[in-house]
Amino acid sequence: MRAVPHGQPVTIADAAANFVRAIRHCDDVVAVHKRTRSQQPSGGTPASRRGRRYEELSLNRAVVVMGVAAWQAVLQDLVRACVDLATTTTSGSSAAMTSLLKGQVLRAVDSFSTPNGEKTRELIKLTGFDPFPRWTWRHPTGTGGSWVTVTPGDANAMLNKWLKIRHAVAHGDAELPLLDVLEQVRLNRVPASGGPNILLDDAKRCVALLRKLTTLTGYWFAKEMNEPVPAVWEQDKWRTLGIM
Repeated sequence: MRAVPHGQPVTIADAAANFVRAIRHCDDVVAVHKRTRSQQPSGGTPASRRGRRYEELSLNRAVVVMGVAAWQAVLQDLVRACVDLATTTTSGSSAAMTSLLKGQVLRAVDSFSTPNGEKTRELIKLTGFDPFPRWTWRHPTGTGGSWVTVTPGDANAMLNKWLKIRHAVAHGDAELPLLDVLEQVRLNRVPASGGPNILLDDAKRCVALLRKLTTLTGYWFAKEMNEPVPAVWEQDKWRTLGIM
């Protein structure tokens, strides 16, 4: 699937393909991180070991920034796809009204830059669809074969925490916020100076969350628009819901 130039018509299938391409870079950075760690010599001076540690933490930050960027882009693509669908299915006086509304919606798309839960809902609801009730899934707790249900409120809260962390990274804040999506905060292991770090497992959890939200938003968006669900979201929906 080709990348769609800005301003060109976008389909829901394009939105899905663009997201898959974008989020793959996160996977690639994680893979490089793991490979680099496995190949590092055990020796070296304390200074050299600290240097490698800082580099690894920077990779984790990059994964979060790229993941949030992919999430933001897929939301913008979905709304553009809805606008393009409406434009091609109206005529006469309805077409004039659609053209007016199209301009307003596209301005909202272009100004969309903080894809937290509230702003995401605000943007997507311009299409008549509220994704929030669909942000729910189950996942194993890892003990005794039990499962826990993530509610829309839970998902919204986690997303907002990662957006705050992304903001701190992007703005070069001296310390990251003390939020429990970070393992060091959750386990009360924050370093004495410099604040919490984004560990590799944190970065992987961030990407997993964004994948789940994208799958559920995209799947139900396509259903709402009476359009074919892209295969990747059709397949991932069942994994996201904990059914396969």
